[in-house]
Amino acid sequence: MSARMFFLDFFVFPPLVALGLFFAFWHGDAAQWAISSVLVLAGVAAWTLAEYLIHRFAFHHFPMLKA
Repeated sequence: MSARMFFLDFFVFPPLVALGLFFAFWHGDAAQWAISSVLVLAGVAAWTLAEYLIHRFAFHHFPMLKA
């Protein structure tokens, strides 16, 4: 796989996520914006924590998973 294919994810997915959030918030009022923003931030935090925990406990404790 080329480096171009690796970095393509960083250019394709953020605009798609932004577009999805735009359409999700299109007809919302202030309360819906606030709740949705908190949920998006909680999702980012949960994903970051899950990614860290998988890396920390799976990749460092099971030699067969090391690259």
